[in-house]
Amino acid sequence: MKKILVRLSSFLALATLLLGLGLTSLEAKALEGTVNVNEASVEQLSLLPGVGPKTAQAIIVRRQEKPFASLEDLKSVKGIGDKRIDALKPHVTFSGASTAKVATTKTAKVKE
Repeated sequence: MKKILVRLSSFLALATLLLGLGLTSLEAKALEGTVNVNEASVEQLSLLPGVGPKTAQAIIVRRQEKPFASLEDLKSVKGIGDKRIDALKPHVTFSGASTAKVATTKTAKVKE
């Protein structure tokens, strides 16, 4: 029992460290602008947080059947649920041009 607790404790410490460093498989993308989900390419859709090439392709297939009119419509795409919708909300539009680009960040120099 003690070995299990020690291993669990080590695992939790490592998980906490990795999360603190931002090293997660669902790492959020820093995105500026919006993506028109009714006209965007796979590459543009893949800029959206939590959307990879497979989900981007699924969005394109679904919009060919019927254009998206709301965030709720996006839930019809496999892999997009309430949590994903919350992340997409500020970056999605249904008309107009896509203006999204990956935000660049400047690193500050640390004074020694």
